[in-house]
Amino acid sequence: MASEIKIIRIPFKPASGKYDNYVASIITLWRSHSSKLGELPSEEKILEYISKHKLIGVISASDQCVAYGMYREINQVAQIKHICVHRDWRRQRLGKQIVEKIIDDASHLYEAKVLCRRDYNLDSLWKSCGFVAIKDRDGRNQQNQPITEWVLQYGRPNLLTLLHETTIITKICAVIDTNIFIDLTEDSLTRNKEDSLVLQSEWLSDDVEICVTSEIFNDLDRISSRQAREERKARVHHFRVIPDSQEKYSEIKKVTSKYFSKSLTEQDKSDMGHLVRAIVGNAQCFITRDTGLLELDEPIYQAFGLAILRPSDFVLYIDSLSQEAKYQPRRFLGTTIEAQLVVPGKQKELVEEWLYRVNYAAVAGKCQLIRQRGSATQVMMHCSDG
Repeated sequence: MASEIKIIRIPFKPASGKYDNYVASIITLWRSHSSKLGELPSEEKILEYISKHKLIGVISASDQCVAYGMYREINQVAQIKHICVHRDWRRQRLGKQIVEKIIDDASHLYEAKVLCRRDYNLDSLWKSCGFVAIKDRDGRNQQNQPITEWVLQYGRPNLLTLLHETTIITKICAVIDTNIFIDLTEDSLTRNKEDSLVLQSEWLSDDVEICVTSEIFNDLDRISSRQAREERKARVHHFRVIPDSQEKYSEIKKVTSKYFSKSLTEQDKSDMGHLVRAIVGNAQCFITRDTGLLELDEPIYQAFGLAILRPSDFVLYIDSLSQEAKYQPRRFLGTTIEAQLVVPGKQKELVEEWLYRVNYAAVAGKCQLIRQRGSATQVMMHCSDG
């Protein structure tokens, strides 16, 4: 049946007769599902949404509206009010297609937002569309069920994005995953906590900004206890949350999906979300102990310039960077320099590259090894024209 439908913004002046059919179908849909929807979309209210091009409809071959979504714009935010699908048309991803259409139509705004009761169990829908569960609210429903506020950022320039862009010019942006975040913010002991605690070394603060991605909110949202959930989410703001961009997120997610299994577990989806958002935020390093992610270091670094490291390896990496200026000869200033830092675990690749360069240097005399320092090695190739 999915091939028989079309998803459109309900036109303000449709052909004769269709207008009334659409409005009547929407009201009928609401009445059938009123227990899970908000205020009654009266004909007057529906016409208002239609006139503002804020009502998305799924139209069947018989020209009936079998699903709809309503949203409004307030202060540069698209607030999704209703998503409703006829019972006979469910399990065809129509709800997701409506949400994606709203996201696309509202892409000129700063963000999209939706408030959804937790007991509706629609987390997978919002996550799959790029939303993150920012916080809980008290519900005003009769059952007193809490409501989750889901937010999607479009990445429009603002003060926060400007601050982040300034920071990554002067410091290395290192994103930590949720497990390391817990190690750094809680007193409880974990098996590898000591490895994480090296990130709190005071000397790192001059060169490194420890950040998180907004994906961490989705990880913490799985905590069943509301109190524990809210306490951990509050601690997120002790770190910089790097900005998102929905357009970039969608593009990079498609590219990185080839590195993950086709049948993704909840953990796989979380890992991908962190990785994609770190790339979107132009982070230089992603710090984790997750073996599966560490194995992706090489292809991810080659494709996006993002290094995936354990905490201890990251500290060695930063130490090697901090020494770089001390080992750069003055005679190289003003020349064309190609610098490569090889972090722990990449020595073999370096040696192979260096042997190739040495053989070349024997003939051309253009290459110079500047230093090799412990497990972190730096090679600088002086390429002159003479």
